[in-house]
Amino acid sequence: MLVSLRWIMRREFNMVLRVCPWLSDRNGWMAAGFFFLSIHYVKVTFCYILFIIVFERPIIEMSDYIYGDDDMIVGICDDEKNIRELIAAYIGKVDDSTEILFFKNGSEVLKYAEQGKRIDILYLDIDLKESPDGMEVAAKLKEKQIKEGSASSALPLIIFITGLPERMPDAFGVRAFQFLVKPIDEKQFVLVFEQAKKAVFCVTKGSRAKSISVSFGGIKRTVFIPDIRFIESNGRKLIIHMKDEVVETYGTTAEIMKELDKSFCQVHRSFIVNMNHISDYTRSSIQTTDGESVPMSKYKFKDFVSEYATFLESELC
Repeated sequence: MLVSLRWIMRREFNMVLRVCPWLSDRNGWMAAGFFFLSIHYVKVTFCYILFIIVFERPIIEMSDYIYGDDDMIVGICDDEKNIRELIAAYIGKVDDSTEILFFKNGSEVLKYAEQGKRIDILYLDIDLKESPDGMEVAAKLKEKQIKEGSASSALPLIIFITGLPERMPDAFGVRAFQFLVKPIDEKQFVLVFEQAKKAVFCVTKGSRAKSISVSFGGIKRTVFIPDIRFIESNGRKLIIHMKDEVVETYGTTAEIMKELDKSFCQVHRSFIVNMNHISDYTRSSIQTTDGESVPMSKYKFKDFVSEYATFLESELC
């Protein structure tokens, strides 16, 4: 490598002498030194610019690709503008990558949720002046989650804001995550926010973008694992029950269990259930959040109870 560099430098110097013979005298050597330093500086500058163009831009684009869809989304619903801005400022101090949405009343929150858009954490004023108030909004969001069959791990996590501490017990009726009392203390806010971030991670870990590919009748399609309620086996056929449709494919329960995550439990020789979508169970059956009934094998009941307890514990982190 060193020999090659010397050869290149010698060749370039000889070419310069042909063009500029005045550089061959003693004083010319000093000029030649400055000349080569200038060339070297230009080359280094060019290489640096090339590095920025070629390498740095893809890194930025890859960063956007990796983190863009996973940035946490926080909604702030309060009819006082200064409270909305204060909460946003507190969030910005500890996590400047969070996307923040502002809502002036409960109707705006419900309209946004009805469009199927995501909110991870919702700061919700209980005492909104316009109807519906914060408690009604929270109740309607929970009702929507139950209808969609995602009550056990649904978002948003609701953090109530109130200037009336006596209303705090009402928060338990809609399973609020936490509450903050006005005036909002910054240290308390940060503590609750960090707890909520951890809870969001626990709820969403491993559930986004996981899917399996199934085929039936020569048609191949993708099924998202979180959408599966339960799977039924009928001979060599598997019937996958989801919220709004049923998909059939070929295989066995043993084969498909290898593709599913730990939120699935085989409760019968012919049935696998998604524990995210269980509303109730007895020794003989399981009720899903969609109102379906799945048979429970008496031989698998004990193992199911143990698995379900472990699952619920893991959901709480």
